[in-house]
Amino acid sequence: MGNEPAPPRPLKGLLLARAALSQALGVPADMIQEDGRMGEIPGWDSVGHLSVVVALEDLSGLRLSLFELRALTSVRAIIDLLRSKGLA
Repeated sequence: MGNEPAPPRPLKGLLLARAALSQALGVPADMIQEDGRMGEIPGWDSVGHLSVVVALEDLSGLRLSLFELRALTSVRAIIDLLRSKGLA
């Protein structure tokens, strides 16, 4: 009664994803939406993707496998990865 745990929220993950994308692509963080995808966010193409991965690793302290970095084709995928690593 009032002690129920709050439902999980991806806010920390979304903020980290926005920060990495903004830093890597030079896009204002508030323009990056949770449903954004590679190819839709300005600069997030195959070349920009490498910058996104580097920024995400720098900001999170993670080292991503080739499999993981290939799967990061959307903001949601980044949040899901961060959650799986305990960072969201």
